[in-house]
Amino acid sequence: MPTREQVEHLHAVALEAGWTAIREPKEYPRYSERYYASFVEDVDGIRVEFMYNPPREKA
Repeated sequence: MPTREQVEHLHAVALEAGWTAIREPKEYPRYSERYYASFVEDVDGIRVEFMYNPPREKA
């Protein structure tokens, strides 16, 4: 995803479609200081991750 807002938008769209939130959108610093993601699951138990993790800025 190009932005955190798009992660949040797709998470909301999935919930409106009847999917279940496994994890709400949040930062995951154990992966990187830029990692932001949410996890949802459809009625068949298939899980999807919406993730924003931009590359590090060059020094």
